[in-house]
Amino acid sequence: MNLFHAIKEPSLQRKWLFLFFGGVCFGVLFANLMGGRYMEQIQLLSDYLLQKYKGSDIQSGDLFWYCLRVRILPLCYMWIFGLTMFGRFVGYGYVTWYGFSVGALLSIATMRFGAKGILLCITGVLPQYLFYIPALLILLTAGSAVSDRLYGKNGSTQHVYGGRRRLIGIYIVVFMVTVMVCIIGAVCESYVNPFILKKILKIF
Repeated sequence: MNLFHAIKEPSLQRKWLFLFFGGVCFGVLFANLMGGRYMEQIQLLSDYLLQKYKGSDIQSGDLFWYCLRVRILPLCYMWIFGLTMFGRFVGYGYVTWYGFSVGALLSIATMRFGAKGILLCITGVLPQYLFYIPALLILLTAGSAVSDRLYGKNGSTQHVYGGRRRLIGIYIVVFMVTVMVCIIGAVCESYVNPFILKKILKIF
């Protein structure tokens, strides 16, 4: 399946990494130049919120449905954009924004708590992001590949894939697989991560 070959294309993976770390650098720069001015107003990672989280009784079932909705909606948007001529550019924008968010959050956490802030950020995304990140990358890259094949100047979908129907059929399978992986991530985020995070918050 040439679509799966496109997903593993080294040039695409290098672009994702370049855009992600470019976003991280910009996020760090933004947080250091502007973040300190607004941290108190937005109460991001405030001691009050952390203490409230430590003392809260997490309803894992409710949290699961919330996480599932929040995580799957972006997958749906990415999949739809993959069927348009903007698929690759949406992927570029999403990866850059994700890197920016990571850089800004790490910087703000470090400014507030020092090295413990980095530990807090790492703990806050484990183990669920071990599932979310591969799912997002696969879908983003597949969307870029499908968009290129449908609207690109090179090649013919009829020749390479046996027609648009087959191409879109494979793309649907990729989407279903990423959704299933995302469901596993949501289970981890709602049932496993709160337990880990509460343990780590004892040192704050």
